[in-house]
Amino acid sequence: MAEIKPFKAWKYNHFLREKLYDLTAPLSETKFRQKQAALYQEPFHNFHIASPSDVPPYENVARRVQNWKLDRVIEQDPLQGLYVYYQYFRLPQQPEELCRKGFISLVQTCEWAAKVILPHEKTFSQAVEYRTNVLKHAELMTTPTHGLYFAPQEVLEAYMDEAMQAPLYEVTDPDGTRHVLGVIHDRQVIALFAQTLADKSIIIADGHHRYTASLNHKRWHRHHNPNHQGDEPYNYHLMWLSNAAQGDPGILATHRLIQGLPYFEQGRVLARLAKYFDLEPLPSHEAIFDITYTEPWNFGLVFEAQAYYLRLKPLAFDNEAQNPAWALPLPLKRLDISVMHHFIIEKVLGLEGTQKFEHLDFAQYSGDCIARVKRREAQIAILTHPIPLTQIAQVCESGHLMPEKSTYFFPKVLSGLVFADG
Repeated sequence: MAEIKPFKAWKYNHFLREKLYDLTAPLSETKFRQKQAALYQEPFHNFHIASPSDVPPYENVARRVQNWKLDRVIEQDPLQGLYVYYQYFRLPQQPEELCRKGFISLVQTCEWAAKVILPHEKTFSQAVEYRTNVLKHAELMTTPTHGLYFAPQEVLEAYMDEAMQAPLYEVTDPDGTRHVLGVIHDRQVIALFAQTLADKSIIIADGHHRYTASLNHKRWHRHHNPNHQGDEPYNYHLMWLSNAAQGDPGILATHRLIQGLPYFEQGRVLARLAKYFDLEPLPSHEAIFDITYTEPWNFGLVFEAQAYYLRLKPLAFDNEAQNPAWALPLPLKRLDISVMHHFIIEKVLGLEGTQKFEHLDFAQYSGDCIARVKRREAQIAILTHPIPLTQIAQVCESGHLMPEKSTYFFPKVLSGLVFADG
């Protein structure tokens, strides 16, 4: 099962660590938003090597990484270790501060068929290609993939708490989340961590594209390296591993925004929806916040001038579940995210295959969705609710995948705290 190992992290030098707030950010931000936030204006921001804007040619990132090492912008730790990483955060509309505990290590990259690393959602091929090329030229992993393991006994947490008595540094991001980093060097403790994970599989919470890129990177090197041994850096992936048995996994809904549909008419869309859904007009856009999604297969729908509450007709599901074109096992068809994509995005709006990505965008907050529709930045917003971790685990066990961007784990891993040779 999962094989983990310590590593000698590359970190920003002592002087730059004083301004980590200006050098780190969650990698999940889109390039457009990164540029809008002027993050690339900071010459040593980690995005210059984690998500470079001047590639291709990808030699640019290779040259930059080498220069940063030579100029000691980043320096490598002399000792191997596991890097304890805690996030202190508040979920939206919840006043209580939570702490998600975990540790950053290298994890042996395994083929999907081995069922050691378990994905739960599809990836965008263009994004995977970009990440693969960046990693191939930089040979440096910059952002840990967030992985979940299940250990109800919580054996490792005491050792992580001890490491946090003397943290290396901490930084608070713009969302108010405190990211704290510590390290464990003790070989016996590290061996215990490895032993604890040795019989476990790991669910990818966030970072499917990064892991897939590492897998592609390993395949390429294994094919081109006649002296391949299996312990080279390219055989491992940088992961932040947190115990899913610990508490709230912080899964937020990922709403859909539809934009750029030609010949768009609200009346026509509603007529098509009525074949499958019961439609309830809402008195205002704000009334959509009062919807409690306690039943399956119900959604909020936002147009510029009107919002609706949608409930899928049971008979519509029963009829469509027999459709061989809907190629999913029945338990996965029952998921809200599958129902939304199949009935609304595919059958009503007619968006299928890669074509749909020309018209799809994603957001986590209902208020943002409503605002964007009112500003005519989107034609429709489809509001859904979070997918429980139990359902994610079921999807992983099934061997099937949910649609792209089905989940949003909050808060995101901060990119730039540690780097690892790849």
